[in-house]
Amino acid sequence: MVITIFIAENSRLLRERLVHLIEESGEMQVIGQTGCVTQVQPQLEALAPDVALLDIHLDGGSAFGILGDLRRAMPDLGIALMTASGYPGYQKKALGLGADSLIDKSSGIETIIPTLMHLGRRRRAAQ
Repeated sequence: MVITIFIAENSRLLRERLVHLIEESGEMQVIGQTGCVTQVQPQLEALAPDVALLDIHLDGGSAFGILGDLRRAMPDLGIALMTASGYPGYQKKALGLGADSLIDKSSGIETIIPTLMHLGRRRRAAQ
């Protein structure tokens, strides 16, 4: 069974690259995407993906501002945050608000696929 992914990334070009990279794996499918923070939770609730891949900085706000609500509304959702900033406090903040993982885009996107696969498999095992 294919692992379903939702992407929230404010850069359209990076979103397109991520969709290609994720779907190229053959084991995952992107079922929704947005660049706007206000669209994240409604789309996640409507689509019910296995994993959400969220950039911290989105149009209209920060994923940090919605992370707690997402975790309460969807406790089994795998949540991976992304950032281009190597700010050390982001890891602690992300995990404290309910993210499962923080991916540093500046160190390469090679870790995205294994992270999404791990979170998706973990969710499937829990179902």
